[in-house]
Formats: sequence, C-alpha cells, structure tokens
Amino acid sequence: MKENRAPNTSWSLRRPGVYPNILVGTMEGDLIQIVNFRHPGFVGGSLLMSRSDARLLARRINQCLDETRRS
Repeated sequence: MKENRAPNTSWSLRRPGVYPNILVGTMEGDLIQIVNFRHPGFVGGSLLMSRSDARLLARRINQCLDETRRS
C-alpha cells in the first residue's frame, strides 16, 4: 500500500456548519476523497480517486470554467 502523505487531513470549501459544503480529504493508500454534504448528516455523493486522477479532475474543472466564462 502507498504511503499516505497527510493522513486523515481534510479541506472544506466553506467554513464548518455552512451548507451545502464539499470536503476534500486524504484517505489510506494515498487516495483523495471528495464528499458533497447537502445539509447536516446528508451526503449528496462522494468520489474516491488516485492523486493523479484528482489532479486531472482539477485541470478539467479549470478548463471548463475558463472556456465557459462570460466575456
């Protein structure tokens, strides 16, 4: 199993207690998890992926935002 670079560390889009919110965190095996909380106690969905896929996803999100911005 790969070494976990930052065990059980998470970052949120908004401050805790503000919903909807999304958490991005590290998981065992050097994986990245993205969890969407619609409201307290309700997970609207989650993704679990490798670091390389997470980087590619971030790139694609930025590409989408850049190519669809208003003039």
